[in-house]
Formats: sequence, C-alpha cells, structure tokens
Amino acid sequence: MIGVHLYGQPFDINAVQEICKKNNLFLIEDAAQAQGARYNGKTVGTFGEMACYSFYPGKI
Repeated sequence: MIGVHLYGQPFDINAVQEICKKNNLFLIEDAAQAQGARYNGKTVGTFGEMACYSFYPGKI
C-alpha cells in the first residue's frame, strides 16, 4: 500500500499500518512533499518498508 504525505501533512500512519498488518501488505511512503514532517515525534519516511522523496525545486 502506498501512503502519501501531502503538503507537509502526514497521512494517518497508524491506521494504514494496521490495515497493512491485517492484510499482509507492505507500506511504501510517498514523502516527496513532506521532507522534515513528523508523525508522533518520528520523521515521516521511516515507518514503512521504503519511502520515496523528491528534491525537485517545484515539487513543494
């Protein structure tokens, strides 16, 4: 499952992690628009099996 952190706002990671766990799915985080954002004190992009970032200047 791919969760998207958009406009610097993290998605509800706890809810998505629970769905992934119940259905034996991997979590991929799209953090291209959320560099530096945090969820429960932890940096986004560190919750799933992998994360994708973008450093293109027009992305944010």
